Parts: sequence; C-alpha cells; structure tokens
Amino acid sequence: MDGENSVLNQDPVLLDQTYTQTTDNITYGASLSYTEPLGNRKYLEANYSIRQNKNDVNRKAYNMVNDDHELMDSLSNVYNSEYLYQRGGVNFRMNKENYSLTMGAGYQQTLLDGEIIRPTDQAAIIDRTFSNFLPSLHFNYDFDNNVRLRADYETNMQAPTIQQLQPTRDVNSFPNIYEGNPNLKPSYQHSLRLNFSKFNPVSFVSFFAFVNGTYTSDAITNSQSYNSTDSVRVTITTPINVDNNVSLSGNANMSFPLSKLLSRLNIGINARGQQSINVSRELVDEELQSSTEATINQLTLGGNIRYTFTYKEIFDLSIAANLSHQKTQYEGTDTQDQKYFNRTYTTEGNFSFLKYYRLSGTLNYRQYETQAANSAISIPMLNFSLSRYFLKANAGELKFMAVNVLDKSLGVTQTANVNYFERQTMNNLGRYYMVTFTYAINKHLNPMGGNRGGGRRMMIMN
Repeated sequence: MDGENSVLNQDPVLLDQTYTQTTDNITYGASLSYTEPLGNRKYLEANYSIRQNKNDVNRKAYNMVNDDHELMDSLSNVYNSEYLYQRGGVNFRMNKENYSLTMGAGYQQTLLDGEIIRPTDQAAIIDRTFSNFLPSLHFNYDFDNNVRLRADYETNMQAPTIQQLQPTRDVNSFPNIYEGNPNLKPSYQHSLRLNFSKFNPVSFVSFFAFVNGTYTSDAITNSQSYNSTDSVRVTITTPINVDNNVSLSGNANMSFPLSKLLSRLNIGINARGQQSINVSRELVDEELQSSTEATINQLTLGGNIRYTFTYKEIFDLSIAANLSHQKTQYEGTDTQDQKYFNRTYTTEGNFSFLKYYRLSGTLNYRQYETQAANSAISIPMLNFSLSRYFLKANAGELKFMAVNVLDKSLGVTQTANVNYFERQTMNNLGRYYMVTFTYAINKHLNPMGGNRGGGRRMMIMN
C-alpha cells in the first residue's frame, strides 16, 4: 500500500503512454428440456441449461522514453476468468382459446474461478459461488384478433465481473483510479412488463401502450472516494452493493387517418422515473473520514407528434416535433438539481414529377437547453436531394444530395446520469455533396414502385 500512496500523492506530470490489450473469449453451452402433456391443453416442462464462459485478457502498458517503449510492470496485468452457469427449472403451461399462461421457477448457480496477475504484486485468486431462486410468470390475452394484452414477470441475477471483484487498484487513468471489491454480492432484479395493442383494420386506427418496471436489490453501483490530503484531486471508484434501485417507464402511441384531409396523425407520450443511490466518501491518508449516501431521483417526460399529408404518389409532406425534459434531484446532498431539455422539430417533403424524378428536402431544427449551465444551443440542419429513376420497373436510382446546406459544423448530445450531467459538442463535416447509385433487386423495394427500401448501393462522394 505504501507504493500506492506514493503514486497517489505525487505531483502531476506529463505522460506519454501506450496501452495494448488482447482478449480471448470462448463461450459454449447446452440445454435440455422435456415436456409432458397433462391433457386439456396443459403441459409440464422441465429444463436444464449449462454454459461456460472463459475470458483471458492481457493488458500491457508502455511508457515512451527517448523514443523507445518501456514496459511498465505496475500498470500491466493479466485477467483470467471462468464462469460456469447452471440453471434448472420447471414450467407449467396452459393454452386456451383466448389466453395462455406460463408459470415457472428456476434455480441458478454461478461459479467464478478467476486470477489476476500483476508483475509487481502477488497473484490474486478469486473463487466465488452465487446461487439464486428465479420465478417467472407470462400471460397473454387476445380479446380478438386485433386487440391483445401481454404481461411478463421475470427475475434474474447479475453476477459481478472479475474486474469488479479484483482487490487491486488500477491507476491506468490516474488521477482516476479504479479499485475492485472482493465482497460484492450479485444483484437480484424483478422485472414486470405490460403491453397492450389495438388495431382497427377498417378505420386504420392503431393504439399501443406499455409499462415497464424493475426493482433491483443489492444493486451494484460505483462509489467515489476523495483523498483530501492529496495535492492532486484523486478519485477512487469502487463498486459496492446498495439497498435497491427502482425504475418505472411507460409509453403510449396512437395513430389515425384524417381521410378528408388525405392525412395521418401520430401522437405519442413517454415517461420514465428512476430512483437510485449514490455513495461519496472522504478519505484522509487512506482512512475513511465521512460517507455520504444520496438518493437520486430522475424523471424524464417526453412526447412526439407527427402530421403527414399524402397526395397520391406525387407529393407528401410531414411535420413533426419530438420533446424531452429530464429533471434529476439529489436527496441527502447539497448537489444542485439538474434540468435539461431536448427539442427537435422536423419538416420533410417529397415531390415526384416528370414520371422519373423526385425532389426531397428535410429540415431539422434542434434545441438543447440546460438549466445548470444556463445555456441553450440551436442547430438547424437542412438537406436536399434530387433523384432520377431508370431501367426496367424504375429499379435504378441516381441521386444527388446536398447535406447540411446551412453549413452547421456543430453536433450536440446531452444526458444526465446518476451523479453527473454531460453535454458533448462535436464537429460535423459541415456542408458536403454526395452522389449515390441504387439498384433495387426487387422492384417493390424501389420508392417509385411503392415502398421505400434498399438494394445494392454504390456511392461517390465529392
């Protein structure tokens, strides 16, 4: 540990390092099942599966000294792991005219045999066994051929990886250090999914909705420790088990025609809520001084609407909006709440003329706003294309495209996670032009023949 402390407390220096990693992975397994009819469309099924995963990772670090690569033993290591999964279970199935039901229970055992080899330390042996009881329930109900309800309840176990269990420190990304936790327990997850769909073949009205919920006990999350005595702020990330994580999400979408307007309208809403736990620790000379456990509540609300007007096969126009708002609250800490908004407005049109030509255009207007940074970015993206169709059944398409006509060279993504908000800005190509040739092997894949699709494509870029 003394050697590690000297690494943690040294002054920052400029490093020129190279890392190489080779990974060999082999997975094989087998499964058996037996079904016994019980009569009256009822069945009893017994099953057993076995799977083995072998993973060998050899990571080497080199330091550039006088234009020469010198192997750094302290940052090089070898991981060898073997996971053996065995699961046996029994299912009861019942199939009726309008519904089907499957109830089951399984027992899974996971054996982990791992070894971590570092030239500067004694090899670390990891030998763990995890066992869990895994019930499940599946139910389907058909109100008629076009109205269906489905419910699924499942449980599963997620065993920690050998990297999460390793007792040694990885300082490859100093001052961000990763340290495994050999006392990790597997997480145990309950999942519930509800799906409902309805389609009217006469009116062409469709409706779809789903709700998903998960509850995870002994959830594996990363704690972050800070050593307040360091001249450089060092972050030590360690996986730990927390009491539980909960998430709930839902989505509903409805689509219907506006026949008198030669149009169709699609409306959708979505929501997601998640509650998780984040742990932060303060160290002084490697001794724990304080620990803060924060409950993180995330709520994301969104929706989309799309209006499409179609006049025969000559002209179509679509106008759409997609909105997303996320709020992250931190309980038990003075961390500022996070809010961000993503909005995308889209207009798309296609016009076919002179029998063999099609003109298309798309305008995307994207807005990114975050409350924490008190900033907003707006990016319009405009694309045009002109197509000429030829050959038998219009199977060939020669297309000229002008992409990013307004020459906006900035791309943005922003997300919020359990303990951070992230906005990424990237440089785009700017304005460019492209010529493509597409040959549709099946004429029904050709846009001029009906549905859009693909084929063999050759591109020339200017």
